[in-house]
Amino acid sequence: MTNHAYNYSSSNYQQNLSAQQRLKAIDFIGEDGFKIKAYTKSELADMYGVHVNTLSKWIDRHLPAFTELGYTKTLKMLDPCMVRLFISIFSTP
Repeated sequence: MTNHAYNYSSSNYQQNLSAQQRLKAIDFIGEDGFKIKAYTKSELADMYGVHVNTLSKWIDRHLPAFTELGYTKTLKMLDPCMVRLFISIFSTP
């Protein structure tokens, strides 16, 4: 896993989308074959081979960017926009 620097301001375009719009975002497969869609924290943790608590700590290191997209620590499912942010920071599993 590589940790890339992330420019938080690049996710500003997502601020104007409602939660409903983000959940209905079109699923797509990125260049590396990873499908961008809503995932639970458990699903993502399994893909990365870590415990869900570890995944949550990774997210906490970049909390301002995730909070900008509507993330809260009690959230169980990451919408496609949050997943896109996650893989832009941590790369694909």
